[in-house]
Amino acid sequence: MNRKKMLKCITSEDEECILMNLICGKNLHQLMICLNTGYCITPRVLQFMVELGWTKEVKAFLEKSSFDYFENDEKRLAEWIIAFLDEEAAYALFKRCHWDNNFLCCISNECFIRHQDWDCCFKYKRWEVLIEQGQFGWIPMEENVSEWGPMLAQRGCFEVLYSRNQLSFIAEYGKKDDALKFLADKGEWQAIYLHAKVLLGSEDELWPYLYKQGVVKYMYGFYGGKKFLIQNKAFDLFVQNKNWTYLSEAHADASLIDWEDFYRQDAERCIKYATAYRLKSFLRRKGYWFRALIC
Repeated sequence: MNRKKMLKCITSEDEECILMNLICGKNLHQLMICLNTGYCITPRVLQFMVELGWTKEVKAFLEKSSFDYFENDEKRLAEWIIAFLDEEAAYALFKRCHWDNNFLCCISNECFIRHQDWDCCFKYKRWEVLIEQGQFGWIPMEENVSEWGPMLAQRGCFEVLYSRNQLSFIAEYGKKDDALKFLADKGEWQAIYLHAKVLLGSEDELWPYLYKQGVVKYMYGFYGGKKFLIQNKAFDLFVQNKNWTYLSEAHADASLIDWEDFYRQDAERCIKYATAYRLKSFLRRKGYWFRALIC
Protein backbone atom coordinates (compact mmCIF):
# COMPACT_ATOMS: atom_id res chain seq x y z
CA MET A 1 0.00 0.00 0.00
CA ASN A 2 1.57 3.26 -1.20
CA ARG A 3 0.03 5.93 1.04
CA LYS A 4 1.84 8.80 -0.72
CA LYS A 5 0.40 7.87 -4.11
CA MET A 6 -3.02 7.30 -2.60
CA LEU A 7 -3.01 10.78 -1.07
CA LYS A 8 -2.29 12.31 -4.47
CA CYS A 9 -5.62 10.94 -5.63
CA ILE A 10 -7.66 12.94 -3.13
CA THR A 11 -8.09 16.67 -2.64
CA SER A 12 -6.64 18.78 0.15
CA GLU A 13 -10.18 19.16 1.50
CA ASP A 14 -10.51 15.36 1.61
CA GLU A 15 -7.25 15.04 3.54
CA GLU A 16 -8.33 17.62 6.07
CA CYS A 17 -11.75 15.97 6.41
CA ILE A 18 -10.14 12.61 7.25
CA LEU A 19 -7.93 14.22 9.89
CA MET A 20 -10.85 16.15 11.36
CA ASN A 21 -12.86 12.94 11.69
CA LEU A 22 -10.00 11.35 13.63
CA ILE A 23 -9.85 14.41 15.89
CA CYS A 24 -13.59 14.33 16.48
CA GLY A 25 -13.22 10.66 17.42
CA LYS A 26 -10.34 11.65 19.71
CA ASN A 27 -8.19 9.08 17.97
CA LEU A 28 -4.86 10.78 18.62
CA HIS A 29 -2.81 7.66 17.89
CA GLN A 30 -4.21 7.21 14.37
CA LEU A 31 -4.07 10.97 13.78
CA MET A 32 -0.34 11.05 14.48
CA ILE A 33 0.22 8.02 12.24
CA CYS A 34 -1.51 9.87 9.39
CA LEU A 35 0.44 13.09 9.98
CA ASN A 36 3.72 11.19 10.07
CA THR A 37 3.01 9.26 6.89
CA GLY A 38 2.19 11.97 4.37
CA TYR A 39 -1.01 13.75 5.37
CA CYS A 40 -0.64 17.53 5.26
CA ILE A 41 -1.11 19.54 8.42
CA THR A 42 -3.29 22.67 8.34
CA PRO A 43 -3.94 25.48 10.82
CA ARG A 44 -7.48 24.19 11.23
CA VAL A 45 -6.30 20.70 12.23
CA LEU A 46 -3.76 22.14 14.67
CA GLN A 47 -6.36 24.43 16.20
CA PHE A 48 -8.76 21.55 16.80
CA MET A 49 -5.97 19.55 18.44
CA VAL A 50 -5.28 22.46 20.81
CA GLU A 51 -8.98 22.81 21.60
CA LEU A 52 -9.04 19.14 22.61
CA GLY A 53 -6.18 19.74 25.03
CA TRP A 54 -3.48 18.13 22.92
CA THR A 55 -1.16 21.13 23.31
CA LYS A 56 1.83 19.05 24.42
CA GLU A 57 1.39 16.74 21.43
CA VAL A 58 1.15 19.70 19.05
CA LYS A 59 4.41 21.16 20.42
CA ALA A 60 6.18 17.81 20.13
CA PHE A 61 4.84 17.37 16.62
CA LEU A 62 6.06 20.81 15.51
CA GLU A 63 9.47 20.28 17.11
CA LYS A 64 9.95 17.15 14.99
CA SER A 65 9.59 19.44 11.95
CA SER A 66 9.17 16.52 9.57
CA PHE A 67 5.55 17.08 8.60
CA ASP A 68 4.00 17.85 5.23
CA TYR A 69 1.86 20.89 4.44
CA PHE A 70 0.12 22.42 1.45
CA GLU A 71 2.26 25.00 -0.36
CA ASN A 72 -0.57 27.52 -0.58
CA ASP A 73 -0.99 27.18 3.20
CA GLU A 74 2.56 28.22 4.11
CA LYS A 75 1.80 31.75 5.23
CA ARG A 76 -1.27 30.83 7.30
CA LEU A 77 0.56 27.91 8.86
CA ALA A 78 3.56 30.10 9.74
CA GLU A 79 1.32 32.73 11.33
CA TRP A 80 -0.49 30.04 13.35
CA ILE A 81 2.80 28.57 14.62
CA ILE A 82 4.02 32.05 15.60
CA ALA A 83 0.80 32.70 17.52
CA PHE A 84 0.97 29.28 19.18
CA LEU A 85 4.63 29.10 20.19
CA ASP A 86 5.34 32.87 20.43
CA GLU A 87 7.55 34.62 17.90
CA GLU A 88 10.93 33.87 19.49
CA ALA A 89 10.28 30.13 19.68
CA ALA A 90 8.79 30.10 16.18
CA TYR A 91 11.82 31.99 14.82
CA ALA A 92 14.18 29.46 16.42
CA LEU A 93 12.13 26.59 14.97
CA PHE A 94 12.02 28.08 11.47
CA LYS A 95 15.77 28.75 11.48
CA ARG A 96 16.64 25.33 12.85
CA CYS A 97 14.49 23.61 10.25
CA HIS A 98 15.63 25.93 7.44
CA TRP A 99 12.07 26.94 6.70
CA ASP A 100 12.52 29.91 4.47
CA ASN A 101 10.02 31.38 2.04
CA ASN A 102 6.70 32.17 3.66
CA PHE A 103 7.67 30.87 7.11
CA LEU A 104 10.53 33.19 8.05
CA CYS A 105 8.90 35.88 5.96
CA CYS A 106 6.21 36.12 8.65
CA ILE A 107 8.72 37.02 11.36
CA SER A 108 8.62 40.68 12.43
CA ASN A 109 11.33 43.27 11.83
CA GLU A 110 11.83 43.58 15.58
CA CYS A 111 12.69 39.89 15.89
CA PHE A 112 15.19 40.07 13.03
CA ILE A 113 16.79 43.10 14.69
CA ARG A 114 17.05 41.33 18.06
CA HIS A 115 18.87 38.46 16.38
CA GLN A 116 20.78 40.72 13.99
CA ASP A 117 19.56 38.48 11.21
CA TRP A 118 20.55 40.74 8.33
CA ASP A 119 20.57 37.81 5.92
CA CYS A 120 16.82 37.35 6.36
CA CYS A 121 16.28 41.10 6.09
CA PHE A 122 18.08 40.94 2.76
CA LYS A 123 16.17 37.86 1.57
CA TYR A 124 12.80 39.37 2.39
CA LYS A 125 13.73 42.87 1.22
CA ARG A 126 13.37 44.52 4.61
CA TRP A 127 15.38 47.47 3.30
CA GLU A 128 14.05 49.86 5.93
CA VAL A 129 15.49 47.64 8.68
CA LEU A 130 18.91 47.39 7.05
CA ILE A 131 18.99 51.15 6.51
CA GLU A 132 17.84 52.05 10.02
CA GLN A 133 20.39 49.65 11.50
CA GLY A 134 23.18 51.01 9.33
CA GLN A 135 23.70 47.68 7.56
CA PHE A 136 24.42 49.31 4.21
CA GLY A 137 26.68 46.47 3.08
CA TRP A 138 23.56 44.33 2.67
CA ILE A 139 21.98 46.81 0.28
CA PRO A 140 22.44 45.54 -3.31
CA MET A 141 24.56 47.54 -5.72
CA GLU A 142 21.93 47.68 -8.47
CA GLU A 143 19.01 45.30 -7.86
CA ASN A 144 15.72 46.60 -6.41
CA VAL A 145 17.02 50.16 -6.49
CA SER A 146 13.52 51.59 -6.91
CA GLU A 147 12.65 50.08 -3.51
CA TRP A 148 15.65 51.11 -1.38
CA GLY A 149 16.78 54.19 -3.28
CA PRO A 150 14.04 56.54 -2.02
CA MET A 151 14.40 55.22 1.56
CA LEU A 152 18.11 55.99 1.64
CA ALA A 153 17.61 59.45 0.19
CA GLN A 154 14.79 60.36 2.56
CA ARG A 155 16.99 59.36 5.51
CA GLY A 156 19.89 61.44 4.19
CA CYS A 157 22.13 58.45 3.44
CA PHE A 158 23.59 60.18 0.41
CA GLU A 159 27.04 58.59 0.62
CA VAL A 160 25.54 55.12 0.21
CA LEU A 161 23.65 56.20 -2.89
CA TYR A 162 26.70 58.02 -4.20
CA SER A 163 28.81 54.87 -3.84
CA ARG A 164 26.23 53.05 -5.95
CA ASN A 165 26.06 55.83 -8.55
CA GLN A 166 22.37 56.47 -7.80
CA LEU A 167 22.48 60.26 -7.88
CA SER A 168 18.95 60.72 -9.21
CA PHE A 169 17.49 59.42 -5.92
CA ILE A 170 19.52 61.97 -3.96
CA ALA A 171 18.12 64.76 -6.11
CA GLU A 172 14.54 63.51 -6.31
CA TYR A 173 13.94 62.23 -2.77
CA GLY A 174 16.52 63.90 -0.54
CA LYS A 175 15.87 67.05 1.45
CA LYS A 176 16.34 69.74 -1.19
CA ASP A 177 18.98 71.95 0.45
CA ASP A 178 20.99 68.99 1.77
CA ALA A 179 20.84 67.17 -1.56
CA LEU A 180 21.95 70.27 -3.48
CA LYS A 181 24.88 70.88 -1.13
CA PHE A 182 25.96 67.24 -1.25
CA LEU A 183 25.93 67.08 -5.05
CA ALA A 184 27.74 70.42 -5.32
CA ASP A 185 30.41 69.32 -2.84
CA LYS A 186 30.94 66.19 -4.95
CA GLY A 187 31.13 68.27 -8.13
CA GLU A 188 28.16 66.42 -9.61
CA TRP A 189 27.03 69.31 -11.82
CA GLN A 190 25.42 67.00 -14.35
CA ALA A 191 23.05 65.65 -11.69
CA ILE A 192 22.20 69.22 -10.66
CA TYR A 193 21.64 70.12 -14.32
CA LEU A 194 19.32 67.14 -14.87
CA HIS A 195 17.31 67.81 -11.70
CA ALA A 196 17.42 71.61 -11.64
CA LYS A 197 13.66 71.99 -11.33
CA VAL A 198 13.56 69.83 -8.18
CA LEU A 199 16.75 71.11 -6.56
CA LEU A 200 16.51 74.79 -7.44
CA GLY A 201 12.77 75.26 -7.77
CA SER A 202 13.04 76.39 -11.38
CA GLU A 203 15.22 75.61 -14.38
CA ASP A 204 15.76 79.37 -14.77
CA GLU A 205 17.80 79.29 -11.57
CA LEU A 206 20.28 76.75 -12.94
CA TRP A 207 22.74 79.03 -14.72
CA PRO A 208 22.86 81.73 -12.02
CA TYR A 209 23.50 78.98 -9.45
CA LEU A 210 26.27 77.33 -11.47
CA TYR A 211 27.83 80.71 -12.21
CA LYS A 212 27.88 81.52 -8.52
CA GLN A 213 29.57 78.16 -7.91
CA GLY A 214 32.26 79.13 -10.40
CA VAL A 215 31.80 76.18 -12.75
CA VAL A 216 31.97 78.21 -15.95
CA LYS A 217 33.78 75.39 -17.79
CA TYR A 218 30.79 73.13 -17.25
CA MET A 219 28.39 75.91 -18.26
CA TYR A 220 30.34 76.53 -21.45
CA GLY A 221 29.30 73.10 -22.73
CA PHE A 222 25.66 74.15 -23.07
CA TYR A 223 23.93 76.69 -25.26
CA GLY A 224 22.07 78.10 -22.25
CA GLY A 225 25.31 78.25 -20.29
CA LYS A 226 27.13 80.09 -23.09
CA LYS A 227 24.25 82.53 -23.38
CA PHE A 228 24.37 83.27 -19.65
CA LEU A 229 28.15 83.75 -19.69
CA ILE A 230 27.91 86.13 -22.63
CA GLN A 231 25.15 88.12 -20.93
CA ASN A 232 27.36 88.45 -17.88
CA LYS A 233 30.41 89.39 -19.96
CA ALA A 234 32.32 86.32 -18.80
CA PHE A 235 34.35 86.13 -22.00
CA ASP A 236 37.51 84.29 -20.89
CA LEU A 237 36.48 80.82 -22.05
CA PHE A 238 35.28 82.13 -25.39
CA VAL A 239 38.70 83.69 -25.96
CA GLN A 240 40.50 80.53 -24.82
CA ASN A 241 38.39 78.41 -27.18
CA LYS A 242 38.69 80.93 -30.02
CA ASN A 243 34.94 81.22 -30.23
CA TRP A 244 35.04 84.50 -32.12
CA THR A 245 31.50 84.22 -33.46
CA TYR A 246 29.92 84.29 -30.00
CA LEU A 247 32.12 87.21 -28.97
CA SER A 248 31.25 89.13 -32.12
CA GLU A 249 27.53 88.52 -31.70
CA ALA A 250 27.80 89.67 -28.08
CA HIS A 251 29.51 92.91 -29.18
CA ALA A 252 32.50 92.11 -27.01
CA ASP A 253 35.42 94.51 -27.15
CA ALA A 254 37.15 94.15 -30.53
CA SER A 255 40.49 93.73 -28.79
CA LEU A 256 39.33 90.37 -27.38
CA ILE A 257 38.88 88.92 -30.86
CA ASP A 258 41.76 87.55 -32.90
CA TRP A 259 40.51 88.76 -36.27
CA GLU A 260 43.19 87.01 -38.27
CA ASP A 261 42.26 83.68 -36.69
CA PHE A 262 38.56 84.48 -37.11
CA TYR A 263 39.21 85.11 -40.82
CA ARG A 264 40.93 81.73 -41.15
CA GLN A 265 38.01 80.02 -39.42
CA ASP A 266 35.19 81.66 -41.35
CA ALA A 267 36.15 84.44 -43.73
CA GLU A 268 32.62 85.41 -44.73
CA ARG A 269 31.36 85.74 -41.18
CA CYS A 270 34.55 87.47 -40.06
CA ILE A 271 34.19 90.16 -42.73
CA LYS A 272 30.53 90.63 -41.79
CA TYR A 273 31.41 91.34 -38.15
CA ALA A 274 34.55 93.32 -39.02
CA THR A 275 32.26 95.59 -41.02
CA ALA A 276 29.90 95.92 -38.05
CA TYR A 277 32.89 96.73 -35.83
CA ARG A 278 34.13 99.25 -38.46
CA LEU A 279 37.59 97.73 -38.59
CA LYS A 280 38.61 99.72 -41.67
CA SER A 281 42.31 98.85 -41.66
CA PHE A 282 41.56 95.11 -41.31
CA LEU A 283 39.04 95.26 -44.15
CA ARG A 284 41.46 97.12 -46.42
CA ARG A 285 44.20 94.63 -45.59
CA LYS A 286 41.93 91.78 -46.69
CA GLY A 287 41.02 93.64 -49.88
CA TYR A 288 37.52 94.77 -48.91
CA TRP A 289 38.07 98.41 -49.90
CA PHE A 290 34.44 99.23 -50.54
CA ARG A 291 33.33 97.88 -47.13
CA ALA A 292 36.11 99.85 -45.46
CA LEU A 293 34.88 102.93 -47.24
CA ILE A 294 31.21 102.66 -46.29
CA CYS A 295 31.45 101.36 -42.71
